[in-house]
Amino acid sequence: MRRNNWLERGYRGIGLSLAMVLFGMQLGLAQVVINLHPPGFQSSEANAIQNGVAAGGGILADGTQSALLWTSLNANVVTVLNQGTTGSWGWAMSNGVVVGSSWTATVHASAWDSNGTFIDLNPPFTAWSNAFSVSHPSQASLFVTVGIALYTNVYHAVAWAEPNANNLIDLHPTGAGQSFAFGINDAGQVCGAVDNQAAFWNDYQDPASYQNIHPAGASASFALAVAANGQVGGFAVFDGTEHAYLWDPATGNAIDLHPPTATGDSEVLGIFSPPGGGGVIPVGFAYFNGEQHAMLWFCAGGGLDLHPALPAGYTLSWARGVWMDSDGTIYVSGAAGDASHSEAIVWVIAPDTNGDGCMDDADLLAILLNFGLVGCSPYDLNGDGAVDDGDLLIALFNFGNGC
Repeated sequence: MRRNNWLERGYRGIGLSLAMVLFGMQLGLAQVVINLHPPGFQSSEANAIQNGVAAGGGILADGTQSALLWTSLNANVVTVLNQGTTGSWGWAMSNGVVVGSSWTATVHASAWDSNGTFIDLNPPFTAWSNAFSVSHPSQASLFVTVGIALYTNVYHAVAWAEPNANNLIDLHPTGAGQSFAFGINDAGQVCGAVDNQAAFWNDYQDPASYQNIHPAGASASFALAVAANGQVGGFAVFDGTEHAYLWDPATGNAIDLHPPTATGDSEVLGIFSPPGGGGVIPVGFAYFNGEQHAMLWFCAGGGLDLHPALPAGYTLSWARGVWMDSDGTIYVSGAAGDASHSEAIVWVIAPDTNGDGCMDDADLLAILLNFGLVGCSPYDLNGDGAVDDGDLLIALFNFGNGC
């Protein structure tokens, strides 16, 4: 994950107890890789995925950058969202709405609604803003976007309560220097950073709901994504190295997800909480022997390095979007490439309890033997926090897959 030019285009680049649990899976899961790189583009990346639709951005050979929407997981089924501007980029998506940035003279926070209609969110008082996340909270009539706006040379975390430039809520804490809003969930909870320390707002409508969730001993921290259940992913810096980090602001619990074999930085860039579940599925990247690898984390075995599933020739990868289908299949979106270009990628991970890549009678037996188990386990295929008939149905539905 390269975070160069993130202000110009976007932000690019304690224990597993109580409610602070990761989704239970096994190492060695079978993965299918889908390359979404559109024809004619030099580089691309898929930053969000939901309901079989992906969003992100691409760069043409002449350097033109455009927000992209893949209406199915096919490189040839892509819509260029750049409309009437020099360039654009898509960072997040919710129910078909894509948000990010567009620019001509300066960068403007932007949205494309579910019909593809372009909306310039830049507030009238400033020439510079950016949008990083979008959701559909129940308290909003349409969708809510979060990001940053420039207030007299100071970046403020902001939320657009409705899809127009004038419905702006300033989340910037009193007396703070710079603040950023990077994520919002459908409960209206927001995460970000204030003066290089991870931040959380319990309600996008209430700037006073701000909490500092910076971990003790860290020199800096950033909260980059918030799951539906309120758990937050990002990174914290310890001894000069970025560590992928997971917070639960409701309980105060936190987990350092940095892989023990990593030889450089790691970050959580995206996070998903299955409906009704207490667990989460964070995704991001970690460095191993100088190579940046896409990662997925879970409690049953730590982190799953997604990079080895790629074809030969890719020297870097990262993951930013994650979504679970009703059948338990996990879709992870991101990019892979080398120092000169990247290609939008989706990893597809089928449900499995023992990591052998085959849903068979051994998986069914494991679920039955652990029926009723509560908490993080590889037998909880739908991530709702318990091994029950829902997991058994997923196993039956997928029986024979990968065998």
